[in-house]
Amino acid sequence: MTYQEIFETVKKALSKAKAKAVSGNVAFEFDIVGEGEGKFYIEVKDGNVNIEPYNYYDNDARLEADADTFIKIATGALKPETAYADGQLKIDGDVGKALELKALVESVPAPRKRTAAADKKPAEKKPSAKKAAKAEPEKKAEAAAPVKAEPVKEDLPTAKKAAAKKA
Repeated sequence: MTYQEIFETVKKALSKAKAKAVSGNVAFEFDIVGEGEGKFYIEVKDGNVNIEPYNYYDNDARLEADADTFIKIATGALKPETAYADGQLKIDGDVGKALELKALVESVPAPRKRTAAADKKPAEKKPSAKKAAKAEPEKKAEAAAPVKAEPVKEDLPTAKKAAAKKA
């Protein structure tokens, strides 16, 4: 993956994160190592979550991991504390503030799951036997009625022009 693809994936995954989930203001700088290396930051400040593809020098914590680890954390597939304990995630700075990332990730609303019932088309309503019996004579009467043909109306200006061309 390229840096841009990694950044966009993380940004999309955390785009609906709730700033209220984090106590106070916090800024994380993410340092992607290996394939797609680069830096980006997440800042929670004044009730807003900002995710931008830049360095953030005045951060509370700098987190370092490979792209796969950051994507798993952002999508909720891996808990930040588990990644840290397993050595997949390195943290420089305030570890307590860095763990606010967990609250931020958990604040993202879960995607709605489609149910089998939602995927089914609503069943067509069949008329009751009584209504069907009443409708039957009406359908037969409609079928037996002669079809009336509408007279064809000529477009007079067009007809006059055609006649004028022949003359």
